[in-house]
Amino acid sequence: MLDNCGYIDYIDNVTIRTLLREMVMAVNVGVREAKINLSKLLKRVMRGQEIIITDRGKPVGKIVAVPQDDLSLAERIKRMEEQGLLGPVRKGGAIRLPPPLPARKGVAQEFLQEDRDA
Repeated sequence: MLDNCGYIDYIDNVTIRTLLREMVMAVNVGVREAKINLSKLLKRVMRGQEIIITDRGKPVGKIVAVPQDDLSLAERIKRMEEQGLLGPVRKGGAIRLPPPLPARKGVAQEFLQEDRDA
């Protein structure tokens, strides 16, 4: 908590550990250095460090370890099928689309021009 002077008079142990871990774990690296040393940086990430990529001193990205509980692509697809978000692949290949609707010549161009003018 902050007192009248703005000083912190209480910080719990979790907050202190989190702040220290972020200060120790995060490393700022310029884009050029990151391109040159990507393999080395990935090894540091595997050891638990976070790499912040900067461009002219401004943070633009972060390299972090992938959580171990992330699912593989096949597992994610299976889960989406189970949830009904995806259907199984049909035998026989692609789905046939209906034929295009007939339209007078130039109507698509007119719609495009109307959209641009709006």
